[in-house]
Amino acid sequence: MTGKNSVVTSGTRVYALGEDKAAYVVYAANGGSFTLDLPSPSSGNYRVIEYNPATGLETSLADMTGAPKTFSYNSNDKVLLIRIS
Repeated sequence: MTGKNSVVTSGTRVYALGEDKAAYVVYAANGGSFTLDLPSPSSGNYRVIEYNPATGLETSLADMTGAPKTFSYNSNDKVLLIRIS
Protein backbone atom coordinates (compact mmCIF):
# COMPACT_ATOMS: atom_id res chain seq x y z
CA MET A 1 0.00 0.00 0.00
CA THR A 2 1.06 3.55 -0.63
CA GLY A 3 -0.12 6.95 0.58
CA LYS A 4 -3.53 7.81 -0.88
CA ASN A 5 -4.50 10.98 0.98
CA SER A 6 -5.97 12.24 -2.31
CA VAL A 7 -9.08 10.07 -1.69
CA VAL A 8 -9.83 12.19 1.41
CA THR A 9 -11.75 15.18 0.05
CA SER A 10 -12.73 16.76 3.38
CA GLY A 11 -11.87 16.38 7.04
CA THR A 12 -9.05 17.22 9.44
CA ARG A 13 -6.22 14.85 10.32
CA VAL A 14 -7.54 12.04 8.10
CA TYR A 15 -4.92 9.84 6.43
CA ALA A 16 -5.23 7.05 3.84
CA LEU A 17 -3.10 4.23 2.48
CA GLY A 18 -4.27 2.06 -0.37
CA GLU A 19 -4.02 0.08 -3.54
CA ASP A 20 -6.12 1.70 -6.28
CA LYS A 21 -9.50 0.03 -6.83
CA ALA A 22 -8.66 -2.77 -4.35
CA ALA A 23 -8.19 -1.83 -0.67
CA TYR A 24 -7.70 1.20 1.59
CA VAL A 25 -6.94 1.86 5.25
CA VAL A 26 -8.14 5.22 6.57
CA TYR A 27 -7.19 6.72 9.94
CA ALA A 28 -9.22 9.64 11.31
CA ALA A 29 -7.09 10.92 14.20
CA ASN A 30 -9.77 13.24 15.58
CA GLY A 31 -12.90 11.41 14.47
CA GLY A 32 -15.26 14.15 13.26
CA SER A 33 -16.70 14.29 9.76
CA PHE A 34 -14.75 13.40 6.63
CA THR A 35 -15.48 12.47 3.04
CA LEU A 36 -13.82 9.79 0.94
CA ASP A 37 -13.98 9.73 -2.86
CA LEU A 38 -12.67 6.34 -3.95
CA PRO A 39 -12.27 5.25 -7.56
CA SER A 40 -14.84 2.69 -8.70
CA PRO A 41 -13.76 -0.79 -7.60
CA SER A 42 -12.47 -3.15 -10.27
CA SER A 43 -15.46 -5.40 -9.53
CA GLY A 44 -18.32 -5.43 -7.03
CA ASN A 45 -18.47 -2.93 -4.15
CA TYR A 46 -16.17 -1.95 -1.33
CA ARG A 47 -16.80 -3.60 2.05
CA VAL A 48 -16.26 -1.15 4.92
CA ILE A 49 -15.17 -2.24 8.40
CA GLU A 50 -14.79 0.30 11.20
CA TYR A 51 -12.34 -0.25 14.05
CA ASN A 52 -12.46 1.68 17.30
CA PRO A 53 -8.88 1.83 18.63
CA ALA A 54 -10.06 2.78 22.14
CA THR A 55 -12.35 -0.22 22.61
CA GLY A 56 -11.13 -2.72 20.02
CA LEU A 57 -14.70 -2.93 18.68
CA GLU A 58 -15.06 -3.94 15.02
CA THR A 59 -18.24 -2.95 13.14
CA SER A 60 -19.25 -3.76 9.56
CA LEU A 61 -20.73 -0.74 7.79
CA ALA A 62 -22.77 -0.53 4.59
CA ASP A 63 -20.92 -1.39 1.39
CA MET A 64 -19.92 1.53 -0.81
CA THR A 65 -19.22 2.13 -4.47
CA GLY A 66 -16.72 4.59 -5.88
CA ALA A 67 -19.05 7.55 -5.20
CA PRO A 68 -18.11 10.09 -2.51
CA LYS A 69 -19.23 9.05 0.99
CA THR A 70 -19.20 11.05 4.21
CA PHE A 71 -18.48 9.46 7.58
CA SER A 72 -19.30 11.24 10.86
CA TYR A 73 -17.99 10.32 14.31
CA ASN A 74 -17.56 11.84 17.74
CA SER A 75 -14.15 13.19 18.71
CA ASN A 76 -12.55 9.75 19.13
CA ASP A 77 -10.16 8.35 16.53
CA LYS A 78 -11.36 5.71 14.06
CA VAL A 79 -9.82 3.33 11.55
CA LEU A 80 -11.62 2.10 8.43
CA LEU A 81 -10.61 -0.93 6.40
CA ILE A 82 -12.15 -0.71 2.93
CA ARG A 83 -11.69 -3.51 0.42
CA ILE A 84 -13.45 -5.15 -2.49
CA SER A 85 -16.20 -7.45 -1.23
